[in-house]
Amino acid sequence: MSFVYSVIFLLVYSCFGDNNNNRDLVPKEAPQNVSIIEIYGKHLQIEWNPVPPTSVRGTFRGYLVRIWNHASSQVYAIPPEVTKASIEYFPYSRNFVTVAVRNNKFIGPPSDALSFDAPQGAPNYPVLFEAHQVGNSSLLLQWNMPTQPNGILLGYKVYCTEINDTYINEESAFSFVIMDPLKFQTKLTDLREGVTYKVGIAAINCVGESLTNYLDVQIYPHEPTKPSVPDFKYQINYEEIDADEVCIESVNNLDKDEDNEFYLTNIQSELARKSSKKENPCFVTTKITWIPDIDKNPGSHFYVKYKMKEAPSYFSTDPELRNDFILVKHFDACKNYEIVVVSVDEEFETESKKIETPVMSFPPKLKE
Repeated sequence: MSFVYSVIFLLVYSCFGDNNNNRDLVPKEAPQNVSIIEIYGKHLQIEWNPVPPTSVRGTFRGYLVRIWNHASSQVYAIPPEVTKASIEYFPYSRNFVTVAVRNNKFIGPPSDALSFDAPQGAPNYPVLFEAHQVGNSSLLLQWNMPTQPNGILLGYKVYCTEINDTYINEESAFSFVIMDPLKFQTKLTDLREGVTYKVGIAAINCVGESLTNYLDVQIYPHEPTKPSVPDFKYQINYEEIDADEVCIESVNNLDKDEDNEFYLTNIQSELARKSSKKENPCFVTTKITWIPDIDKNPGSHFYVKYKMKEAPSYFSTDPELRNDFILVKHFDACKNYEIVVVSVDEEFETESKKIETPVMSFPPKLKE
């Protein structure tokens, strides 16, 4: 079994060593033939050739195995009689491993670095997670991206169930998946006043699902008032992610000549930028996401007003009562539009600032 010590402990030990032994010198040789035996689960098993005892030049305290990637590093202390180690790798990134000898006072030269591209692992959950009541029967959930996606992030899974002081109402439980790694909020509707709900958020990548971050939230009575000024964001040429298409991409296909971070959303961004396969690529779907003012009165729902810049009047969508976004189909991305989002709280309405969209350009359709 491998013995793990903190890096700080090892550095302090190397600096002060054993005061009763002043004969130790820097070890002369690095371990040779460092190689991978197996990759399993979250771990990597490696082995190396032992060093000649005379090369240690002091009391042999064992080996130091260091593994690192572009962002993190970990050091393992291995007993002198052991030439194998099981260590945890950093998922979905290029990892490097070296082995060095240590005696009472010094650490020897490291072996040649062994590099490999680690597979994806399950992500960690979004640490920041908040719930805000909107209207008298809805919640707006907001979160951040997990700090360790550990692979190609696909989206998130949302959980909700009624609870009270003694039990969880499993019959009321529901969940749904959001296939968008850059979406950080969603809306839950048809909740009941006076009831407490347990809501949760988990991240999803090609390997699986993270642990779930939970909150307990009670629904309180709400008195309608004029909503605060909302904000919004839009995404022209919006396309849902095809998980099968994204996950077939392998870390081995990425550029080995760069210190690539590997994860986040490069692949998803490429998919989102694909031009329409229709004869007229200008006509696309545009996603408009409502961002209410949660610090004041957000309102209960919203709708969108939009028009081409030269048009005399706006077209208004139906009120969106359940979601926090609206998909505008047949949006002519090759022309300027003016967009306004309207927050609603029963008879009260408040408009956002007007935003003008840019004119998009698309490559010509290739002949098949």
